[in-house]
Amino acid sequence: MEDNNAQNDPPILPNIASDVEPQYIISLTKFVILGIFSFGWYPIWWSYKAWRFFNQKDKLKINPALITGILFLYPLFKYITYFANTKGIKANYLASLLCLCYILSAFLARFAEEFWFLSFFDFLFFIPAFLALNQAKQYSKEFVVEKQLGFSKGQKFILVIGSLCLLMIIMSLF
Repeated sequence: MEDNNAQNDPPILPNIASDVEPQYIISLTKFVILGIFSFGWYPIWWSYKAWRFFNQKDKLKINPALITGILFLYPLFKYITYFANTKGIKANYLASLLCLCYILSAFLARFAEEFWFLSFFDFLFFIPAFLALNQAKQYSKEFVVEKQLGFSKGQKFILVIGSLCLLMIIMSLF
C-alpha cells in the first residue's frame, strides 16, 4: 500500500542562490539546429548568457553584453572549465585550441569567398564548452536548472528567419 501523504509533500529544494536566475538548458541537438539556422549567431547569444550566469553566480563586476566578442571566448571557455571541474565534470577540451579554430574559421568565412559556408559550422567550436557548462549546472545544487523541452518564441523566430534565408541561398545556387 502506498503512502499518499508522501506524494503530497513538497519537494526538498537545494540551497538555491537567489541572485542567479533560473537556468534553462537546451539539448545539444537544439544547440546545433539553432547554430545552423542563425548562421553562427546563436553561439554568441549563448556566450552572453554564459557570462551573465557567471556574473550573477560569482558577483562579477562586468557587463556580459560587452564581453561576448571573440576576445572573450578564451576566458569564457577557461571559466567554464574551472566551474565544471569544481562540480566533478571533466571538461575535456583545450580552450585555446577551440578559440583559435573559431577565429580561423570566422576569418576564412568572412574574407575568403570560397569558404563562406564555414559560417554555418562556427558553432561546432562551442560544443565542448556548451556540454561542460550544461553538465556542471545540472550537477550543481545551488541553482534552479530546468531542461527546455520545446523551442522558445525567440528560438522559433530564429528558425523561421533562418529557414527563409537558407531557402533563398539554395534558390540562388540554381
